[in-house]
Amino acid sequence: TLKMQLHIRGQSTHVLDVNGEESIGQIKERVRALAGVNDEDLTLSVCGAPLEDSCLVSELSCSELDLTIPLLGGKVHGSLARAGKYIHRILFTYPLGELAYLTLSSYL
Repeated sequence: TLKMQLHIRGQSTHVLDVNGEESIGQIKERVRALAGVNDEDLTLSVCGAPLEDSCLVSELSCSELDLTIPLLGGKVHGSLARAGKYIHRILFTYPLGELAYLTLSSYL
């Protein structure tokens, strides 16, 4: 069997000794244990292209893989206080003709 090393680049770089018969799905399990990540949405990519779990290590064109883990939340409408929320505005008219906005926030 083909023996090789894979360099996994994420927050830090990890080196894995693998054989050519291992699948990317098996490599992901090893990376989850190594990096202490439980996320099922972990993605390994090579040259910017995500790899399928069924792909074999021997089919890779490069030994350097990029590790991507999706993040929750994000900046919405310029305010970090509203990160991860949907903002809805409802327009009300008071009896004197004054306008007011009521902002409703709902979490994702």
